[in-house]
Amino acid sequence: MKPILFFAVLGLVGCVTKREMRELPSDIGSTATYDAPFEKVKRSCEDTMAADAWKRSESDKDTRFVEPKVYQIIGTQNLSSGTAGWRVRIRIEDKGPQCTVRVAVRSKIESRENENTENLLAEDLQKKIAARLAR
Repeated sequence: MKPILFFAVLGLVGCVTKREMRELPSDIGSTATYDAPFEKVKRSCEDTMAADAWKRSESDKDTRFVEPKVYQIIGTQNLSSGTAGWRVRIRIEDKGPQCTVRVAVRSKIESRENENTENLLAEDLQKKIAARLAR
């Protein structure tokens, strides 16, 4: 029974939490600048997340203005049942006629093998946001 408990605890240690996503450095992730007003970019980010089955966190800690001109969205995407899946943090910086969007994706279960997939998912979200803004 002790080995089972060890693996259960080990699994919890490697889990990326929403708090850890909030605390990532502000400049991390796939970055793109869009020539569009803040509200349009924010809506495109939210619509992209919804279309890709990302569940947006409704917590005031997760989805809010973290600075006067920086809006943050944190979401999750689960794979089947259990703890497997992904977390995303999107930061939208309002720069007047432009907005800079940074997308960071992390696996809920950390591993070196997931790092490449995390980057690909973040870049894919950026492409989909850009496509929505081009409409």
